[in-house]
Amino acid sequence: MPTVQITHALPNPDGRPSVAYDGSFKELPPGVTERRTGRSAPVDIELRDGRHLETPLSLTRNGVCLARGFEPAVDLQSEGLDSDAIVERYYPQVAGLVRRALEPAGIERAVVFDHTIRSRARRERGEKESNGENVGGYANGAHNDNSSASARTRVRLLSRPKALGGSVTRPEPLLSREDAERIAAGHFGIFNVWRHFRSDYPVRDYPLAVLDAASASEKDFQIAKYVYPDRVGEVMNALHRPEHRWIYFSEMRHDEALIFKVFDNAAELGLASPTECPP
Repeated sequence: MPTVQITHALPNPDGRPSVAYDGSFKELPPGVTERRTGRSAPVDIELRDGRHLETPLSLTRNGVCLARGFEPAVDLQSEGLDSDAIVERYYPQVAGLVRRALEPAGIERAVVFDHTIRSRARRERGEKESNGENVGGYANGAHNDNSSASARTRVRLLSRPKALGGSVTRPEPLLSREDAERIAAGHFGIFNVWRHFRSDYPVRDYPLAVLDAASASEKDFQIAKYVYPDRVGEVMNALHRPEHRWIYFSEMRHDEALIFKVFDNAAELGLASPTECPP
């Protein structure tokens, strides 16, 4: 198994969440002396190749699965900076992929509200999407994008237009206020879809590693607050545990898509449903 370094959070001595201020703050607010609090350290991690596991992965049990046979409606290699093409043609396709993956769980609807194009070379050249968003780099810290509170906030924000904190990439509200409240009060989840967009070669560096949910528990994470000028978000930073099992898929191709769970309130509602991945 390959060994890599993944940065993990260190426990906060006072038990309080760490705080980071967004780069849009040119000056820190009065009384704030550090842009980022909290400590972290790199940890040597053995990665298991998801292609060679004895037991197939499922979204419910492990929080991750690999979908094959994906034929992208947008060639992100040539059209990857065309935000309109991504939203109009690629978003519906990704929503369909997630619906198929969650069909055994009785999914009602899937709403795509954001995306990031990641490319080290494009980022170094300072390239931007047509909507002005920067091309992203690669995250090397072990984290989860949402806490229980921020997941519900994210759903409610989708009833607002982009200018008021709604979808990052679509100007109009994606949900009515009534729908957002109904979803936040019921069973819902947030999932990410990650894929390689080049057809001329597979992923050879910076593959995405995902923590097997079956090897982790809620106590293995601590809340980190991210402060924007108009709101405060929350993510969950992972603490290192020897029993954690990290998974990646070797040499992912452009016709494959990694689906992984960010948040699911099924446990909070006392629900359970078997979910596999689409063929």
